Amino acid sequence: KSECEETCLFLYAGICCRNGKDYIDEIISSEISEKASETMSSEGITFFAYGSALDDADFKRWLTINKFRNVKRKEISPGWLVDHKLQFHYNSEKRKGGIADVVPQAGFAVPGVLFQLEEQHQEALDVHEGAPDIFEKHEVTVCTPELALVKAITYKLKEELRGEHVRPDKTYEGIVKKALEQRNLPTDVLFDAGTKFLEKPTISHVFVYGTTQRRQRDNRVMQTPQKAKSIDKGKIKGELYDLGNFPGLCPGQKWV
Repeated sequence: KSECEETCLFLYAGICCRNGKDYIDEIISSEISEKASETMSSEGITFFAYGSALDDADFKRWLTINKFRNVKRKEISPGWLVDHKLQFHYNSEKRKGGIADVVPQAGFAVPGVLFQLEEQHQEALDVHEGAPDIFEKHEVTVCTPELALVKAITYKLKEELRGEHVRPDKTYEGIVKKALEQRNLPTDVLFDAGTKFLEKPTISHVFVYGTTQRRQRDNRVMQTPQKAKSIDKGKIKGELYDLGNFPGLCPGQKWV
């Protein structure tokens, strides 16, 4: 299951997030909006949580201590922040070690969860995330397991505060690990970032179609110095569009 989701993520995000053209975005925008609206209302804050923000108990405890009342968040869906890498390069005295941050990095993806909050609770969310003094609010695009691309906000450490790697405390790491496991999200990303023993790309599979397949015109783009460990036939649910010299793949119910 994880390899399948990983492949779909790389394929769809590669087309629509990094290398996408305006006409592809136009084709899929209505479909994505329809999927997103099934779980999210038009009003409110859509927030991508990672790190300790994933843990409901930790979040509620913080609200109580800091006297924020009636703040509720609705869990929408697991998601992946594509082309971002999880890092620990800021020392938190409160957490007694490094705390999680996300930085742009091609070939990586950070697992997390999409939540929705009411607009009136923006201040509570900002304070919880350490904004604006330590973290900054950014708009990002998150890919769900259903391949819907959802606009959300998340928080990134201010660039001037990024330093050398700081190992997270075991208690903090345990909070994040438990929250990931509860949602069947992988924890190896957390381990790799926390220990910094191994820094391998999160996305390790790619599904190709159309002119990038073997013995097709554009297969040369797949000829890299590092040869593929395995090549197998595969299929994915989607919809092909005729873009002239090549096809374009978007989410759908047919097999491609």
